[in-house]
Amino acid sequence: MKIKGGLKTKVAAVDEKVILGIYRERSGIIDQLSINKEYVKDGGKEFLSILENRQLEPIKEIVKEENLEEKNVDASTGIQTTPTTDVALQSLLDSNDSQALFNHLKEGMKEYVNSDKYKQFLQAISKFHDYSIYNVHMMLSQKPDISLVASYRKWKTDFDRQVQKGEKGIKIWVPMIFKEKDKNGQPVLDANGQEKTVTRFKLGTVFDVSQTAGKELPKPVYNLESDVPDYQNIYRAARQVSQENGVKISFHP
Repeated sequence: MKIKGGLKTKVAAVDEKVILGIYRERSGIIDQLSINKEYVKDGGKEFLSILENRQLEPIKEIVKEENLEEKNVDASTGIQTTPTTDVALQSLLDSNDSQALFNHLKEGMKEYVNSDKYKQFLQAISKFHDYSIYNVHMMLSQKPDISLVASYRKWKTDFDRQVQKGEKGIKIWVPMIFKEKDKNGQPVLDANGQEKTVTRFKLGTVFDVSQTAGKELPKPVYNLESDVPDYQNIYRAARQVSQENGVKISFHP
């Protein structure tokens, strides 16, 4: 089905590596994880509507015609990138300055949009679906080749693996829920008489599988070794939107 109207974005010339947005489908619900606001001026509303309303067409013939292949992401191989050290980030981690660290990560996210680093981010977030985008970025900034992470205790008790001596932990934000109390130390109640809670964050430590040794791990359930759910429809939507805006789509190993 041809999409009626078009996105508000008007792009005269863009780099073929530009990524318009990231979407994820779980249990029939499509979530927008990120959008390239420089090119998609409506915040991704029309793109999301395309996916939600299934205004898509099969693309088997198109894929064959363009000789495109579906690419798999293997979490066990890690992210292909050159390890780097974020000096500013490490300084903030050492000083435990939570607000400055948050601001640093917020600004740092901009580096991933319209750059090759965004591919690294996409690979990571597909594997760490339980982590926020800030935690994913934070982990990548400390160890660019992360693949699977867990706490020291979890590696030991759940996977029978031990963190190797001398390995440095990876810092992440860990949510902590507290009961809200008044100046007298008594619980604060809401309109329904329930105790109010407040969520705060503290720095926690995790380790990548490459920093551990022990029992061999089974393959992660989120290795994309078979067909990606609804891949053809998602590609069809991306292709149609990209054509309307003059953005080329290409596949890379």
